[in-house]
Amino acid sequence: EASEPRLRYAVRTLGLASVTVLTGLLLAAPQLLPTLELQQLSVRSEEQEFDFLVKNSLPPLMWLNLVVPSAFGNNVTGFEGGDPFQEDFIYIGLIPLLLVPLSFSRPLRRDTMFWVLLIIGGAILAMGRYTPLYQYIIQYLPGFALFRIPARWLMVVNLALAVLAGYGLENLLNSPKSRAKAGVIVLGGLAVAIGLGLAWMFRESLIDWTQAGWSDTSRKLLRVFFEKGVALETVYQSRLLLGWIYWITTPIILMIANIAVAIVIFGLYAIDRISTTTLERLIVAAVALDLVIAGGTTVNPTQPDTWWHQLSGGAKYVLENIDGTRVFPLGMGSEQATVSQLGQYFPSVYRVRSAGGHGSSLMLERTQVFMGDAHPVQAIRALGVRYLLTEGQMGADAASTYPIAYSDADSFVYENKTPLPRAFVVHDAIRVDTPEAAMAYFETVAVDPGQTVVLETDGGAPAPATASTPSRAEIIHENPLEVEIEVEAAADGYLVLLDTIYPGWVATVDGQQQSIYPANYISRAVFVPQGRHIVQFRYHPLTFRVGSWLAALTIVVMAAIAVINNRNMLRRYKSSWTKTWAYDKLVINKNLRL
Repeated sequence: EASEPRLRYAVRTLGLASVTVLTGLLLAAPQLLPTLELQQLSVRSEEQEFDFLVKNSLPPLMWLNLVVPSAFGNNVTGFEGGDPFQEDFIYIGLIPLLLVPLSFSRPLRRDTMFWVLLIIGGAILAMGRYTPLYQYIIQYLPGFALFRIPARWLMVVNLALAVLAGYGLENLLNSPKSRAKAGVIVLGGLAVAIGLGLAWMFRESLIDWTQAGWSDTSRKLLRVFFEKGVALETVYQSRLLLGWIYWITTPIILMIANIAVAIVIFGLYAIDRISTTTLERLIVAAVALDLVIAGGTTVNPTQPDTWWHQLSGGAKYVLENIDGTRVFPLGMGSEQATVSQLGQYFPSVYRVRSAGGHGSSLMLERTQVFMGDAHPVQAIRALGVRYLLTEGQMGADAASTYPIAYSDADSFVYENKTPLPRAFVVHDAIRVDTPEAAMAYFETVAVDPGQTVVLETDGGAPAPATASTPSRAEIIHENPLEVEIEVEAAADGYLVLLDTIYPGWVATVDGQQQSIYPANYISRAVFVPQGRHIVQFRYHPLTFRVGSWLAALTIVVMAAIAVINNRNMLRRYKSSWTKTWAYDKLVINKNLRL
């Protein structure tokens, strides 16, 4: 009987949590449904290999970052050793770490074990390839194949550790002053210092001992720990706030400073020199300062806006001569090169179309296959590339096909003299029924995509006609959701648009809807009859419309529930007010009679 209220409470809580999650999903449907559609068309559409799933796992030795921040490098000093790099989010501050054991003191909170289990589960998941559980069990669990970079599970560990540290501080502040508890924290700090001191004294023996039985990654990490842990990084001298005390960013120095601060704060508390309120304020201040210094990247000097608009000579040449065609930046090896050589997404700043872009785990599968399997010359043709922009000079074969149009000390520009326009009409079509069959035509240079289009169709695509004179296509209006093209077709043919084939696009010819065919594996095409026409491509995705209707319906239901609840509250309030008013009136009348 006693357990029945608990069961009802658990069921009610689970139901409320489920409704909350479902409501959030429905409100986010305009974003989630298109994202799910993208995922199904990307390289993540199928289960990935084990090595892909466990890329950037946390090596066990990197748990040292719990007490020694940035011991293996960071975004400022560079990374060495393991592969999580900036995914290593484990440091919560030394004082919070020392407070965690106090969360287990009496009275023990009911949810403490939940956070402990969360730490254990998050730690196992974060280590990925370094635990057999991931290889034999976890990778086969439903849903886990959708995630990569196991080290990101450290965010769960961080959250749980921070909560337990808060519980520990609360227990310390709410319980009678205990020298024993403060002493435990002080001794914990001293134990960390002594342990790392002994490791430093016997580091050579430790390194030699790891030669037998340790992996190459662990041995390398141990050497990096002893090197970077004590290295003065002068790069911090350029930081806005840390430049004048850059030496404190040295991992071992920061750790010693934190231990010293902890000993002073909790020592003063243990001998009754500071109050509980003062202790609380000092801990908050010390932890905040610790995290600011440990995360030194948060106080980087800002770059002037001109830095983000720097252009190499080759990039300037491309921008001056691109004239509606595409550039293909190659070999961007640094952030500065990415900015100055039109790498990744920077061409969009100048309204220039790029055949490159930035690689992503959500890259369309067609894009990845085409870029990997197509003949290089055929890929440049089919993508409408005019310029190849590189930092260094390519081989003689490239120069013989694409002559150098510009060069200086920092850049080379190779030019395709006959690039395809973004929109054009062809009067010859090869019809295939599978993407694989279409891709086969681009593994060689036998097909000229400027004269022949390879269509993926079930056989219902109309046949083009031979033209005696050239046809013309001109883009007369466009925005991110719409492209309008004026076409003069000398005969029946196909308008090819060198934009990515993707669901949600609809096409009309003179206002009449027409089918869009995957063209040349990666682009799109529509049939146009002889004559002059206006062809419009418009992005009108079903997933977004369905998501918007679901979100709108959810908002309406929430509003209706709120109105009903509000009316019930008003009714109860009015009833209560009426009874109170009647009682007061009765009392007043009685007093008047008296």
